[in-house]
Amino acid sequence: MKKMLCMVLVLVLALSMVACSGGQKASNESGDTKSEAEQSDNKTDEKPEPAKKVTIKVGHVLAKDHPYQLGLEKFAELAKQYSNDTIEVKVFPSSQLGNERDMLEGLKMGTLDMALTGTGVTQNYQKKLSVFSFPYIFRDAEHAYKVLDGEIGKELFGLLEENGIKYLAAYENGFRQVTNNKREINKPEDLKGLKIRTPEAEIYLDTLKAMGADSFPMAWGEVITALKQDVMDGQENALIHIWSAKTYEVQKYINLTSHIYDPAPLMISKKLWDKLPKEQQDAIQKAAEESRDFQRKTFQEQSEDVKQKLKDNGNIVVEPDLTPFKEAVKPVWEKFEPIVGKDLIDKVVNTK
Repeated sequence: MKKMLCMVLVLVLALSMVACSGGQKASNESGDTKSEAEQSDNKTDEKPEPAKKVTIKVGHVLAKDHPYQLGLEKFAELAKQYSNDTIEVKVFPSSQLGNERDMLEGLKMGTLDMALTGTGVTQNYQKKLSVFSFPYIFRDAEHAYKVLDGEIGKELFGLLEENGIKYLAAYENGFRQVTNNKREINKPEDLKGLKIRTPEAEIYLDTLKAMGADSFPMAWGEVITALKQDVMDGQENALIHIWSAKTYEVQKYINLTSHIYDPAPLMISKKLWDKLPKEQQDAIQKAAEESRDFQRKTFQEQSEDVKQKLKDNGNIVVEPDLTPFKEAVKPVWEKFEPIVGKDLIDKVVNTK
């Protein structure tokens, strides 16, 4: 009896060892019995799927020979290169995809891929962006670059994500000058009674009013017609815009007031951005920053001889003392200080 009991115990123990050794094999619903180490090796060998090719449309409101266009063409070239030919960018100038307000709405809703606009229209979405348009807040272009490319610029333009818009980089848009077909502007009082078009942003309207003009908002695509028909007496924009858009053909006086520096944010719809794999996002961001530097350099180079071209064309280029203009716009600073905050203004002003 004892011998029989011992044999049963030995048999049970043997069966238990076989069951335990079976646990060393991983099984799944398909009956795979490869070891965990073997399965892990196979997963390591798996390659991620290549990014799908995507076509991106980007619009702006200026002419085909403007540095906006040249910068975006460079962006398209770099995005293709850095994405291993998986991103194709098509550029649409001259308001083909709508005016700036239309394009921002398209970015927000996801019906437009990308846009390059002036800062003025973005302020309708995020009021703190008005700080970049404070009259005479930037000493020069280099000062503006340090602010825009640093933490201040990234933080403030980053607020646009609340509106479904992803900021990429700030292109050059230059200092704005007042043109008109009536008279020279040597002091703020000379603007009195002149109807001047501005972008659709409150701080632009208030700045021109503080300087003495009757200011009115208008989409850029309507400006030349309004000037030709004397609906407006003048407008304000950077010299290179005045030349590229041929504003000088219907505006005799070019007055170098340099009242606002206007950066141009390059933006992408957040709906599109969030759908892209990280490698394509990285390619777009890198291309945006490198094309920004190219565009700024191009803008500065082309701007150097525009003043002389305007003089050669017969336009009267006026270079007034800016001191009374800076004094005239102080109420604009006082009005917008509570909106953007004194600390933010001080950070911008004191950036070295």
